[in-house]
Amino acid sequence: KDITNDQYNKSNILLVLAVVIHNIPEGLAIGVTFGSLAIGIDNVTLSGALLLTLGIGLQNLPEGAAISMPLAATRMNKFKAYLVGAISAIVEPIAAILGTLLVLSMRLFLPLMLLIAAAIMIFVVVDEIVPMANSYNKRLTSIGFIIIVAITHAAEPVIKSAKPAPTAPAIIA
Repeated sequence: KDITNDQYNKSNILLVLAVVIHNIPEGLAIGVTFGSLAIGIDNVTLSGALLLTLGIGLQNLPEGAAISMPLAATRMNKFKAYLVGAISAIVEPIAAILGTLLVLSMRLFLPLMLLIAAAIMIFVVVDEIVPMANSYNKRLTSIGFIIIVAITHAAEPVIKSAKPAPTAPAIIA
């Protein structure tokens, strides 16, 4: 059965919406980390916050491509498809600012905010990304998962041994 343009459009809208929603907890995680650094939470380092930001930023590249490529395939102008993919991440810095402000104003809620951000990200991966990846290549998905877990465990001692910043600058005056 042939797929109509309306079905492509509906799928593309859902894809963009899913990635945008997925970017909100990522931004919150960055904001909560920098907010935690600003108020001097133990074991939160500038290097850890920067590595988290870098890691999330780097994984946004394939997410943007995952949006742009299907849009370009449906006769959308390639530059416009690229812009939609790039703009889909705009919610991240907004959520990061919100996360920072929440931490600075509600220190008692920090563990809950971290839990919520982590739970949402894990849910999206387990519920959406892993099944989709398995449908393409189950073995490669499993190998990729093992590699990611190994890298995470190998990086943990490096992150834990990083020296905290001498002083945490106030983000909000």
